[in-house]
Amino acid sequence: MRKHKETELVLETKFKRKSGRLYFLNKDGYLCEGRMGAIAGYEEGKVIHAKPKKLFKTNIQRKEGYLYFCKEGEKKPLEIWRTKMDKK
Repeated sequence: MRKHKETELVLETKFKRKSGRLYFLNKDGYLCEGRMGAIAGYEEGKVIHAKPKKLFKTNIQRKEGYLYFCKEGEKKPLEIWRTKMDKK
């Protein structure tokens, strides 16, 4: 049986999603934009991954036990949402 998880809107932004980009809230509270699996180059046979670009500081205090995620709103700007995670 599937339990209903309540999602809560945390913040609406002015940014619009770009094709091929991944958006997330980092541990310092910045909304970041990156590319999935982006490789910046190679050094001594090891892969160097590209660093995500920090878009702006959200001032969101992350709470333990919540998953934060970004999705497009009805008018197409990015919104930051959160949902409570189950502990198993």
